[in-house]
Amino acid sequence: MKLTYNELKELKIAKSNVKNILKENYEISRLYEKKRQAINYLTLMCDTKENKELIDKFNKLDLELKKLEERAAFIIAKEEKLNTVIKKTLFGEKKIIKKFSEEKYDEKFNRLLKETNYPDITKQRRKIFKELVKLNKNDSSALYRLDSIETEISILETDALREYILEN
Repeated sequence: MKLTYNELKELKIAKSNVKNILKENYEISRLYEKKRQAINYLTLMCDTKENKELIDKFNKLDLELKKLEERAAFIIAKEEKLNTVIKKTLFGEKKIIKKFSEEKYDEKFNRLLKETNYPDITKQRRKIFKELVKLNKNDSSALYRLDSIETEISILETDALREYILEN
């Protein structure tokens, strides 16, 4: 999943613009607040150096996964953008982008991720998650909540990036 310098530049600009757009999105703000609360709760529940380090590693791996997912979404959006059809209407030209079906998008997305070190990172993340569950055995529900929040955030951000690239 290699990108040229110009594509990386374009991706960086798109991510920055999407981030600014998402700042005003109530749903994403709420999820980030829940994530912060879950991390604070986990840190307070088991206030050890090991727990904090594992949470930091977990978050770093999440960031790496998110970067790979954003790249995959970017590549697919660029590919979808090539399927633009321009129709002439009474009021001028209208661009219609033929998006992939959800199944085809998921298939391409997963194929692109398998070509990277995504599976290895998810394995590392899973190991850290299991260690965190052992450390926080009194109440591991916060960990599961953190994991699901991260997944929701990732989905919202990659979908927003894809939509932004298709529109601009």
